Amino acid sequence: MYSKFGFTLIELLVVVLIIGILSAVALPQYQVAVRKARAVEMNTVTRALKNAEEVYYMANGRYTRDFSELDITPPAGVTVNANGDWALPGGGLLLGPDPSGGGENSTRVYAYNDKQKLGFSWEMDNSSNVALAGKSLCIAYNDTVSERVCLSLGGVYFGASCGADDMGEGGCKVYKLP
Repeated sequence: MYSKFGFTLIELLVVVLIIGILSAVALPQYQVAVRKARAVEMNTVTRALKNAEEVYYMANGRYTRDFSELDITPPAGVTVNANGDWALPGGGLLLGPDPSGGGENSTRVYAYNDKQKLGFSWEMDNSSNVALAGKSLCIAYNDTVSERVCLSLGGVYFGASCGADDMGEGGCKVYKLP
């Protein structure tokens, strides 16, 4: 007498199909979760850097581009590059004050991650843009996953910005964070 052990090919195909469907649904959420974790790290360090710049400004009457002059130490895993910028383990780069905003006259600290197509900008408390003074912006560079990350952080669409030359083709969307 013959006894049946194992699964048929059809049963195995159905299981593989179900696993494929589940992974197709889970993968986009996983991508957002990974980017959000790196974004939170980048935003937190950027905020700490902005606060250190504010303390430096109160003591010296100007902002500094040299992080070594600030009363702040890089978090674990952060490396300092030749320009003195901080490179985060997740791939982000912190610039402060943002050189594109006028060097030492800049009124913002900026961080970006070109692989994730995501950036953060913290406006200084004495920014000439009163509506943004002390506020943070999340910048999604032409990428829907980055836009979802900004929205998941509580961002409210603020407008389109960035020229086509900035970090790739097509500009970016800016979200004001709470």
